[in-house]
Amino acid sequence: MIKLKSKRQEENTELVKIKRILEKKNLTQTHRRKKESLHLWYNILSVLKASSLKPLVINVFFKFEKIYPQFFEPLRDALEKSNLRVDYRLYVGSLFMLSFFSSSLLIGILLGMYSATDMNFLTFISGIILSIIFPFLLILTAGYLYPFYIINDREKNIKNNIPFMLNHLYAISYASVSLDKAFKMLVEMGEYGELNKEIKRIVDRVEVYGEDITRAMKYVASTTPSDDLKSILFGILSVVESGGNLREYLSEKSNYALFNYSLERKKYVETLSTYADIYTAILIAAPLFLVAILAVINIIPESKIMGLEPLDIMKIGTYIVIPLVNMLFLLFLTLTQPEI
Repeated sequence: MIKLKSKRQEENTELVKIKRILEKKNLTQTHRRKKESLHLWYNILSVLKASSLKPLVINVFFKFEKIYPQFFEPLRDALEKSNLRVDYRLYVGSLFMLSFFSSSLLIGILLGMYSATDMNFLTFISGIILSIIFPFLLILTAGYLYPFYIINDREKNIKNNIPFMLNHLYAISYASVSLDKAFKMLVEMGEYGELNKEIKRIVDRVEVYGEDITRAMKYVASTTPSDDLKSILFGILSVVESGGNLREYLSEKSNYALFNYSLERKKYVETLSTYADIYTAILIAAPLFLVAILAVINIIPESKIMGLEPLDIMKIGTYIVIPLVNMLFLLFLTLTQPEI
């Protein structure tokens, strides 16, 4: 009887511990949900994948890639890590196809303008050259950089979700389920943004391709854009393969990840106080000081600064400079703000 009571007490304490961890995770997750943004290139590629242009793109326009294959080699790895799920040949071919049709459209417009108006021949030739070069540079540059932008965005999203995923995985470990089932439970929750997609890749490779869990984890760890997730997956693998205590490892990693998460937010709040002081000095105190000086200078007859009257300088500062600096400051805050 005494043994049964002690065993029940241990089980109750473990259940309470699991409940607290899950409550903590759910409370934190309510502050970090975010709508997924629509991606222009992804929409274009979805249309190309489903249309009859696919053979044309792959068989004709992809051949341009052979002119300088070393330039496009990093793009192949970037497409895999970005999880765009588009064929490399289709992607590169579509970039050249869009560039070709854009140039053709611009040249057709220039030809119509040249025949309908008295356009100078040199202007016409310059326009033709620009119509050939500009679309290729713009579309190829944007298309080449797009997967890297997605990788950076996914890496940030994964990094912000890792502490909560580890917390959840640590709670699941008390149920003594296998790793593949634990990952499947995380996927079914669907609460971890881009991290959820990486975990789903592990589950898919196990259930669809019939791989064992260790091999699937090694593949995802080698192709994920997040170094943090790569480190965690390889850490779990080393613990499992060496017969170590996985629950203890997850507990340590979870506490460490949550500590870093809260520390980064604390640092950002402290940085915001510095930004507030800079904003007060530059955009509140300085304009008032300058207005006072300009008002005194305006009293002096025929006084000018760099050929402008003090009242004109006030108008330029009020209607152009101050709003522009405010917008730049807001843009800076938006770009530097960590995801929650």
